[in-house]
Amino acid sequence: PGVGALPGARIVATDVDAERMGVLEGVFAGRDRVEVLPMARVEGMGGEADVVLVDVPCSNSGVLARRPEAKYRFGPRHLDSLERLQREVVGKAVKLVKDGGTLVYSTCSVEERENRVMAAWVCETFGLTLERDEQTLPGGEGETYRDGGYWAVLRKG
Repeated sequence: PGVGALPGARIVATDVDAERMGVLEGVFAGRDRVEVLPMARVEGMGGEADVVLVDVPCSNSGVLARRPEAKYRFGPRHLDSLERLQREVVGKAVKLVKDGGTLVYSTCSVEERENRVMAAWVCETFGLTLERDEQTLPGGEGETYRDGGYWAVLRKG
């Protein structure tokens, strides 16, 4: 859904990467409903958000057809590093969600460790409840091709 799907919501976009922040600023330029703010400002807003979407850095194992260079980074040490980073990002994101709010966790990975295992860790560590999740695998041909990935809807409180 577009930003019109939540007519009363305050929509804030951020990223820790300067290049991706520039992309967000370009995408949302002229859209009064979306504020693109630096991460430090967003972190200071703790516990106010109805919904937080966190698209974590991942192995890209669900998009290898489009990003074949990712296979050269893939391995146990890389996954260990990603897991630590994902936990750090999610820990910050959970603090932004108000009680009764929703955290949406997503990856472009097909690795169980980055997906359902991480969602279970989030629930156990922060007391969230998994409401729904979906794992997709890459497949199809031509215009019917789709990437692989994962998303989970987690409720706080």
